[in-house]
Amino acid sequence: MRLTRKRLCSFLVFVYCLFSVYAAYSVFFKSQLVARVHRVVSKKESLANGLFLWQHILDGVLEPADEDAQWREGSLKSRRTLFRYRKFPRVEPDWSMLRTSRPFLCNFLGTIYKNSSRETLMEVLKKEGLDKLCWIAVRQEWQPNESKDSLRSYQDALLESDLTLSPVGINTECYRIYEACSYGSVPVVEDVMTPGPCGNSTAFHSAPLQLLKSMGAPFIFIKNWADLPAILEKEKTMSLDEKVQRRKKLLEWYRHFKEQLRLKFTRSLEDAFLPQTKEG
Repeated sequence: MRLTRKRLCSFLVFVYCLFSVYAAYSVFFKSQLVARVHRVVSKKESLANGLFLWQHILDGVLEPADEDAQWREGSLKSRRTLFRYRKFPRVEPDWSMLRTSRPFLCNFLGTIYKNSSRETLMEVLKKEGLDKLCWIAVRQEWQPNESKDSLRSYQDALLESDLTLSPVGINTECYRIYEACSYGSVPVVEDVMTPGPCGNSTAFHSAPLQLLKSMGAPFIFIKNWADLPAILEKEKTMSLDEKVQRRKKLLEWYRHFKEQLRLKFTRSLEDAFLPQTKEG
């Protein structure tokens, strides 16, 4: 059956979304870590496909121009459709990161928005003296032009911390959550509704973080940052072996999570554009 022009355009849009989102969630692990995976798709290949669609089909550009920047993103509008593309930092962890002791209890690198819960978080950390036990690097204004050095600093913070603090921004869900998973640093996620557009409506009153919760994410969900000192005190009592087992559990869950997302996207794409035909 021949596709119409409209269906072909829709197909390209879905393929672009599939590759872009999968590239964002995809992390390439060594075979020893995920022995049960029979077919590993390279993150670089996924990024190449996503970038081809973005740059050559849609004529999109990414900012900043520096290819080593921590996050590169772009947006464009074609007819009535708005496209967005964002590239994650490249993460290629190995077994050594699982077994080593990490010098920091937690980390937070980010922007402190005025009158936000992030201010509350910093007040709690400083009041309890916990900021000296965690990797904290904050700024007062968001800066889009990240550098190779800032990327390295961010990755080191994830690699050397047992927990990654994820306070809400405009929306509850954040790229930081998945980047932390890639390094086996357990996300401590602020579980509250925000004024952002993601799920903030009467139609989605059970938001936020529905997908993560439904798939049993092994995170620490927190309603109030005043509870953080008790969480960090518990961290101090954990043995290295306990932390190693927790990292393995987190990485295994993240592998399964990405695998399920890939299957759902593929199934939706095939059901929409490659329906099975009954023979005879």
